[in-house]
Amino acid sequence: MANADIKTVAFGEGILAHNPMTAALCALNGIGGFVLNEHLAGRSLRQIADDLAGHFGNEKVDVERDIATIERQWREAKLIVDEQPSGFGEAPSQPPAADFQCDITIACNGAPVRLRCEEPVLAGLLEAVTAPAGRPGDGGQAVVDVFYRDGVYSGWLDGQMQWSSDNRALARHWTLREAISASFAAAPPAAILHASGISLGGDGVVMAATSGSGKTTLACGLIAAGGKLISDDLLPLCADGEALAPLPFALSVKSGSWPIVGDLFPALHQSPIFGNRTLHIRYLWPGEAHGEKTPVPARLIVLPRWDRQASAATTALSPNEAVALLIETGTRLGDGEGALAAFARFCERVPAYAITYPDLGAGIDLVKALLIDVKDRD
Repeated sequence: MANADIKTVAFGEGILAHNPMTAALCALNGIGGFVLNEHLAGRSLRQIADDLAGHFGNEKVDVERDIATIERQWREAKLIVDEQPSGFGEAPSQPPAADFQCDITIACNGAPVRLRCEEPVLAGLLEAVTAPAGRPGDGGQAVVDVFYRDGVYSGWLDGQMQWSSDNRALARHWTLREAISASFAAAPPAAILHASGISLGGDGVVMAATSGSGKTTLACGLIAAGGKLISDDLLPLCADGEALAPLPFALSVKSGSWPIVGDLFPALHQSPIFGNRTLHIRYLWPGEAHGEKTPVPARLIVLPRWDRQASAATTALSPNEAVALLIETGTRLGDGEGALAAFARFCERVPAYAITYPDLGAGIDLVKALLIDVKDRD
C-alpha cells in the first residue's frame, strides 16, 4: 500500500495520523492508534488481530471483524490507500492555454503569490475576497492558476496540477488555501483552519465551525466591539503551533446576516452581491485599523452555534473533542516537517469550548467571558 509517508504523533490516549499524499487527518483512539502503528511497522492486519485476541482473551474472529471495520473507516477517510490517488485521473503535464479573467498578486506573509483564474464567476469571487491584499498581477514567488474545462475546475501551483473539482465553492476554497500556503516566506503554516480568527486585546480567539454556523457574523460583532480581524474562513496556524497568522482578506457575509452585519458596518449594503452555491454573499473589509498586522498568540478555541430558540450556554471540550471537531470542520495540515506535532500541541494547549447563543450580543458576551476566565487561570 502507498502509505509509507503517513505520520503519527501521540495525542491523549491515542494518536493523530496524517497522510500527506491524500491530506487525510484523523484522530484515533488507543486501540486504533496501536493497530495503525503496528500496521505501518510492516505487520499485517491479520497478525495484529491474532495478538490482540490473545492479549484480551477475545475470539479471534471477533477481533478480525473489528479490525476490518477499522480498516474500512481508514479507507473511507483516505488515511490508507492502495495506490497514489490523483483526484483527477491522469494529470496533464502542462497547463492549458487560458484567457485569465483575473490576474492579481497577493502579498501578506512575506512571499508574494500570483493568482490567476480564467472562469469569470470564480475570478470575481477571488478578486473580491483578496482585494485588501491584492494588486495587479506583476509576478510572485509562486503562481496559482485555476482553469475551467468541460465544467471542471483544475488548480495548478507553479505549473503542477494540484486538484480538480466541478464544485465552484470547493474550487474557491482550495484555490485560496493553495495561495495562502504559498504566501509564507519562512516556514509554511502548521495548518489552515476552517475558522475565523479575532484578536481581543492581543489574544487570539479561534472560531471554528462548518459553513452557516454563524462564525463570520460573530467575528463581525467582535470586531465592532473592539476586536481586530486576524482572518476569516481560512485561518493560518503558524509553524510553531503557538500563534495565528494575519490574513488581510475580506469577510464573507452570507445573505441571512446582511441586516445584522449591515447595522454594524453600513458599507456592507453597498458591496456587490456574489452567488456562491445556493448562497448569496457580500464581502466586507472593515479597514486596516480593524486588522491585525502581526501573528497573535492563540488563547481560546470556540465552536459557535447560533440558535434563536436556545439559551446562552458554554460547554468545555476536552482536547480529544476539540481536535475531532477541528478536523470535522475542515482543518488542512501544512506541508512542513513538524506540522502534525505543532497542530497537536495547539489542540492540547489551547482551551476549547462549544457555545450556543440566541443573538449576537449574547455570543459576544460569551466569548469575552471565556477569554477572561482562561486568562485568569493562566
